[in-house]
Amino acid sequence: MNLNHNKAPSDGGPVPSIGRPEHLGIASPFGGDARAPMDTLARAGLSSASLPLHTIESENAEAVAGWLENNPQRHCVIFWQSPVTALAQAMAEGQAPDEALAEWTARAESVLAAVRKNRRRTTLIESTLAQANPGALIERLNQRLDLSLAMPTHSPGTHEEHDPVELLIAERAVVTNTQARRLAQELQATSLPLGQGDEDLLPDSLTAWHGYQQHGNTERAEAERLRAQNRELRQEQQKLKTQIDELKGKADLSQSGEYQDLKEENDLLLQQLHHVQEELESYYLGSRDIQQKYDKAEAERKKLKRECNSALQRADVLQKKIDSMRASRSWRLTKPLRVGNFLKRKRAK
Repeated sequence: MNLNHNKAPSDGGPVPSIGRPEHLGIASPFGGDARAPMDTLARAGLSSASLPLHTIESENAEAVAGWLENNPQRHCVIFWQSPVTALAQAMAEGQAPDEALAEWTARAESVLAAVRKNRRRTTLIESTLAQANPGALIERLNQRLDLSLAMPTHSPGTHEEHDPVELLIAERAVVTNTQARRLAQELQATSLPLGQGDEDLLPDSLTAWHGYQQHGNTERAEAERLRAQNRELRQEQQKLKTQIDELKGKADLSQSGEYQDLKEENDLLLQQLHHVQEELESYYLGSRDIQQKYDKAEAERKKLKRECNSALQRADVLQKKIDSMRASRSWRLTKPLRVGNFLKRKRAK
């Protein structure tokens, strides 16, 4: 089963056209990596194709169904994210795979419910494939919607790199979930065929092993350094103990002050050894706590970045609405009325 190996269903010739829509909506209810293909469409001239364009900003899948229901004459292009990519990205941000898969399944169910009711009014596009194959994206969208978007002239697309181990865990989680597999298959079967990417998203076992080794190099190096220090301290302790035993074997110092001094020195050294061991343990635990705090802070930073990007997008949409209203004919025709009302209020003061 092809869950997300950066592949799409095999090309079967041109995509049948459903005609040019009068109004087009673009949605990305799964979030994820849809920004790059959406930017590709913008550079290809979608925003200036003499076609009214509306971006559905919400990542709530139900918002897509609501938009389709409230706009029965309009067409919606829906970018969706494969479950493997979604889980790998969620795990990188600190979310548990079972929780992320449950969220993806709920979104997929909602999107597919809307698509089944509006098959000729929706176009599904897998965002990772679209990012990896910008030329195929433009070509297939032109064929389906009878558009004339310009083919990209920049270098071939790529896809976001994910941790190999997280990808394998994500694939395993999806493969063992019957509902997720069924939804992924239906989404793929309904999407525009964009061909194959330059390379598979999922790593082979050797690549995953190297990724795992690299991921744990720092922790293993730190643990080895602490073990080496501990061995050196133990060797020093053993050396001191041997020296004491030799001295005790040469003469009976039990009644002399020299023996007492050696015993006190040995006790002091043992205390210092225990103190150093405690400091090493405290340092190790502290470094692990710092790493956890860093991971938490990094996840919070990513969350704030997403919220900031979402706020900027909403502000852009509102500004476009204001500009559109001020450029409308009704706004110009009612200008004398607004000026008159302003003068009346000014005289009244």
